[in-house]
Amino acid sequence: MPFLTYSIKSDFVENYKNVKNENIMKFLNYIDLLNYKKRAILIDRNDNALEKLSKKYFDNAEKILDPDQDLINESLQNFVRILSDSIQLKENKNSIKIDFEKNIDNEIDRKLFSEYNNDVFPPSLYEFSIEKFQEDFLDKIKTFIISQNTDDKKINSLFIFHKETSKYLEGWPSNKKPFRSISSKKIEERMNDANEDKYYSINVMKIKSGIDVMNNWWKSIPDNYRPENLVFFTDTPTKSQSDNIKKNKDMSNFLFQNLDTNRFKAKLIFLDPYKLPKQWWKHKRHFVFGKKQEERLDTSLIIDSEFGIEFVDEYNYSKLNNNKFVIISDANNTHINDIKKQTLKYT
Repeated sequence: MPFLTYSIKSDFVENYKNVKNENIMKFLNYIDLLNYKKRAILIDRNDNALEKLSKKYFDNAEKILDPDQDLINESLQNFVRILSDSIQLKENKNSIKIDFEKNIDNEIDRKLFSEYNNDVFPPSLYEFSIEKFQEDFLDKIKTFIISQNTDDKKINSLFIFHKETSKYLEGWPSNKKPFRSISSKKIEERMNDANEDKYYSINVMKIKSGIDVMNNWWKSIPDNYRPENLVFFTDTPTKSQSDNIKKNKDMSNFLFQNLDTNRFKAKLIFLDPYKLPKQWWKHKRHFVFGKKQEERLDTSLIIDSEFGIEFVDEYNYSKLNNNKFVIISDANNTHINDIKKQTLKYT
């Protein structure tokens, strides 16, 4: 799971001095490690736990304390510091799933920590279920987005990169890009055409089923927090510029047909490989969450998808494909630098 959501129960704050130091240190160690990877989200449900713990620490710091109380205050200081380093989110509707609620006695076990400290998320984690994937992966990202967009929108765009999309929707007869369009028919017409290649419809649905999941998830984010733009990058479908203009309209209508275009700003962009560095498209199958500044793209979350948008089983749309998702944390990753440079030119 990409983010651990946790909260602090009020009885923990009230009875902090009675909590065993070993229990506190183990909890803080796990949270601190997750904070280092920016993967822990502290949910404050109007109980102001962090604020109360801070006040307790400063009140005690002004007093002459005995050695035992000094030890408690030192752990309290660490507690406040480490919790403050977590991603913060105030939430009072009880609509966000909490993975761990700290009380006086409980602990984060190693298994739970490992689930959230991992960078690789195979479909088996979600029992290959799209529903579980939405709940435990996409909705965790939604919570992260809400936390980042509460005061100021730090994430205003979702960028999807998948080279093969245009190839599948155009229906290349071979791996060689055609000079002109293969067909003037609409995508839906071709999918129902008995004379069309037998794999055309299957290949199209590899793309459509995945983008439908992302479109519906994007729509589900509350208006105040939703990234304003969804931008889908793919290869040019043909070598003809005039044909590509027509194809962009048809493919855009097909990919975003379940979106109200007056309310949701989604667009498809063809990246011409002849205008890109050599082999630029190689291994570019990413989901990028960020905000475009004047001369740079600030990225808050980058996910490498093994099969790109093709993460839904083309024969069973309720199941995940055998696709791994990987959170990229390496700031010097070559693909990320390439993506940042190209994104600025087209958005």
